[in-house]
Amino acid sequence: MRKMFLSTMFIVWVLLGEEIVKFEPSNYYVDTNGDTVLILPESQDIQSIEGQNGSNTPVMFGGDLNLTEKSGCGHPGLATATIGSNYYVYVTTETSLNDQCEVYIREWQLVRSGYALNAIFTNSCGWYSSSGTLYFPAIATTSSNLMLLFHKVPSYYTRSVIYDLPGLENSAIYYLDADVNVVEPDVAPASASGDNFYAVATYKYSDTDSDIRFYTTTNGGQTWNKTTLRNDWVNEYWLARIASDPSNYSRVGVVWIKNNNEAIECRLSSNGGSSWSGVHTWNNLAWPDIAIYGSTVFIVAKNGSNLQIIYSTDFGSSWNGYTIDPPDVVEYPAIEVSQGGMWMIVYSDNDGDVYYTYSYDTNVSGSDFNQVSDGSYGVPDRPAVVEDPTMSDWAIVAWKDSRSSTDIYGDCEYGSLSGEEEKISFKDSKELILPSSIISNWPSFLKDKENLTIYRLDGTKISKESTPKPGVYFLVLKDKGRTLKQKIVFMK
Repeated sequence: MRKMFLSTMFIVWVLLGEEIVKFEPSNYYVDTNGDTVLILPESQDIQSIEGQNGSNTPVMFGGDLNLTEKSGCGHPGLATATIGSNYYVYVTTETSLNDQCEVYIREWQLVRSGYALNAIFTNSCGWYSSSGTLYFPAIATTSSNLMLLFHKVPSYYTRSVIYDLPGLENSAIYYLDADVNVVEPDVAPASASGDNFYAVATYKYSDTDSDIRFYTTTNGGQTWNKTTLRNDWVNEYWLARIASDPSNYSRVGVVWIKNNNEAIECRLSSNGGSSWSGVHTWNNLAWPDIAIYGSTVFIVAKNGSNLQIIYSTDFGSSWNGYTIDPPDVVEYPAIEVSQGGMWMIVYSDNDGDVYYTYSYDTNVSGSDFNQVSDGSYGVPDRPAVVEDPTMSDWAIVAWKDSRSSTDIYGDCEYGSLSGEEEKISFKDSKELILPSSIISNWPSFLKDKENLTIYRLDGTKISKESTPKPGVYFLVLKDKGRTLKQKIVFMK
């Protein structure tokens, strides 16, 4: 395992007196009708931390890479961006600073060379408050901007920060809502490019009464349009999660918890939040998350010690679901979907171990999950997952980890291949990288073996008469009752 030391460097950097820039945000908020100006409290107390520039030293992304290199971390978030021919992954966390809490973002450039994925640290930045602590960071990206949300304690108001990409430059900070007691934000892109985003947050009237609010911005958070999705003045609705459809950003969904894990609820919109479905409710579930692709809505939730799968293939007109028993006790599940429609599911168990799988349909079983974290350092917390933009069928997973005073670690995962005959995992296969040349035909030593089958990562069998394309494949060779599983990589 790698031993990282930049957390110490960061502390020294502060003590040596590198400039801490105090951002001067606007101290007013204009509501969506444009006719109300409200003076907001504590408008000058949040300061930005100018992060280090990258060392441009590639690090192999694998073997549990330390993604934040800061102590006291939690609540990880992931987002990626493709900018021209370059690929980036962004990691956010809340982390301790002088017995308080700051939010922190780290930018890594991803460079792939065949099978190897390297991560180059390029920049970092963060925010802290001298009069409180900052919690629940959430990030989302378009191809040009990153949106960060977090809430502050005390006063419980939520801020939004917009950055230019790459480099996390030209940040501007605004209020998500004029009201205080707006907490637990989440954010999703509302377009492929530009500064259009959706957000969701909880508005707390009291400890037993709260709303779910939905927001949209088309100007990077300078103003947010607000819609209340759930409010009955009786129940507590909290910890909402939001998702937009990467194939059509006008489709958006929100899921949340009702009362003390009494139920989870969901609402959907097919027109960017202009109108919404009714409330869909499922009882006795907790810790939900949601992803959308086309007309399919996929929700995961904690069901006792098991994982509950809920899905709709007609955008909420009808619903199906089932319970699966994956390895260990499910505590905090999460789900994302790739640009190509690959569902990526992760969860943390009660010991902090993190498991991952993926699927191209709504069928998932407990045996599909592979453990991706080192069980010696587990810390129970909701993990994060995002598509690896450098190659389809791959994902990046991040989780809370105690090996470096509670940091955020990550790994590049490949999931399981659902083949026609059996389940195959990359973890029990050897690697074969074929020569770096364009291959017009499958090599004869593969093609001529009748008992050898070639699979794509999605589980479909490859014809040996086809022309191979650069990518990652599985070979399954059965001989005398034995099965050899071989991973192969074709490179141009």
